[in-house]
Amino acid sequence: MNVDGTEHPVTYAAEGLDGSIVFAIKDGAAASLSVAERPSVSADEDADPIEQSYDLRAGKVGDPIAVYYRNRVADKIKKVDIPCAWTELGEYNGTADAQGDCIERLVISDVHLAYAFDNGSESASINSDYIKADSRKDALLVVETNQHSVKLELPDGTIEESEVQYEEPGYGDYWVFKVPGDFTGGNLLTVSLVDSPDAPSGGGLSSVGVEHAEAFQVPR
Repeated sequence: MNVDGTEHPVTYAAEGLDGSIVFAIKDGAAASLSVAERPSVSADEDADPIEQSYDLRAGKVGDPIAVYYRNRVADKIKKVDIPCAWTELGEYNGTADAQGDCIERLVISDVHLAYAFDNGSESASINSDYIKADSRKDALLVVETNQHSVKLELPDGTIEESEVQYEEPGYGDYWVFKVPGDFTGGNLLTVSLVDSPDAPSGGGLSSVGVEHAEAFQVPR
């Protein structure tokens, strides 16, 4: 709490519980309340907290984080069956029940905007475990889907790499992209892995990528 330019730290013991804090302030004194959200210690204990202040007299937020004051959830993306016919890839040499057309199902569990992301993944190979938007006017696009790779295509055709990458070979669950705070949509460029039809029979199959572009929207 800041009253007439003097800071008054407040300790609120009821963490995680609903409740109220009551302040006695001199009539006419300027008063603003600052709140801070810290990342988990496991992510980055030295990271600066995310702070916002609220002018209690004017009844408005000072220096707001733009993405907090808009819709942040993308329109639901339905499951997508991506055809990858073996006839296009060659003779399949795996198990008998895998003969015929290949269908790779794309499931995107969640797409939303955020200001910060706590990665918490030991397999991530770039950046830190705690990722924050470049400024209070910017945002992060967080995509949850189990894919070999995911990139973001912006409306102008620019291709953005995820801030989180995973060690080869394998899959990742969360993909994070830096975007403007007024971001409203684009294309997710995904790559899934399927057994290679060119590999020899009996175990140790190599893989080929099945590529797909999925359009999505995040309404304002």
